[in-house]
Parts: sequence; structure tokens; C-alpha cells
Amino acid sequence: MGLCSVTTLRNRSVQNVSVSQLFRPKGNLHSMIYFIADKPGKGNLSESVPLVGTSSYKTLLRWCGEMDLDVTRMRMFNQSDKPFEGLSGVSLNLAITKGHIKVIALGGEAKKYLLKAGIEEFFVLPHPSGRNRLLNDEKFVKKTLEQCRDYIYKGVA
Repeated sequence: MGLCSVTTLRNRSVQNVSVSQLFRPKGNLHSMIYFIADKPGKGNLSESVPLVGTSSYKTLLRWCGEMDLDVTRMRMFNQSDKPFEGLSGVSLNLAITKGHIKVIALGGEAKKYLLKAGIEEFFVLPHPSGRNRLLNDEKFVKKTLEQCRDYIYKGVA
């Protein structure tokens, strides 16, 4: 596991802390999680990594913290990049059914892509954009994150 530097203000010291120590889940290890977004937005800093540099990314990371997810077990894809094209739908769906992979669509466009790609089991989170009015309802967001966490940790001992 790689090390990163964390600066503390009280001693002005730099400590080496493993990434896994910063983002360690409290419970058992969950499956790999594939987040599927729509396409790179205007504020996206990298076309190869969805949402990075946007407020949507910050919201998604906060949600991941609230769901107690290990960020080292997460992968993010844009549906516009067709991440499942060329893969056997049978083997991918088998990996999902066995619980090795959990797939989460971020919004309606990602959901449409997954259905078209033949993915049989996935969870749909609302898109984490600040323009998404569903996110104004804190009870809805809390309930949805609880359901998503249950989906992710289903079958984890």
C-alpha cells in the first residue's frame, strides 16, 4: 500500500500514513465497486476519471465515507467510454451475482447504459450533482445511502 504525507499543524511535522489507514472501513472488506457515471463534465479535471475536480466528486466521496466504503476497492467509469463493451456479459453478470463486483449507476443515463449493456444487477444512486433536486431531501439521501450500503455489503460476513 502506498504512503502519503499528512501535515499536522500543531507540530508542523510530516507523517507517513498508508492510504489504507486514511480510508479503512470499520467492518469487513466489501466487493469491488464499479461506479458508472454519464460522461465527463465541463469541470472534470481528467477525462479518464469521472467527476474528478467537480462538486459531484466531493459529494460522491462524502457519500462513500457515510457508507463506510474502502476507496481502494472502488473504480469509476464514464458510460460514454463504454466500459463493459467487449466483455462477456455472462462472466460479468456471474461476477456480480457471486458478489465479487457491485455496480452502482450514478443517475439515469448511467442506468440506461447498464440496462443496454445487459447488466442484470446494479444499484442506482441519484447523480451527485448539486443541480439534482432530489439531493435537497436529506431523508431521501440518507435512506438511499443506507439501501446502497446494504446492497454493497450484502453477503459480507
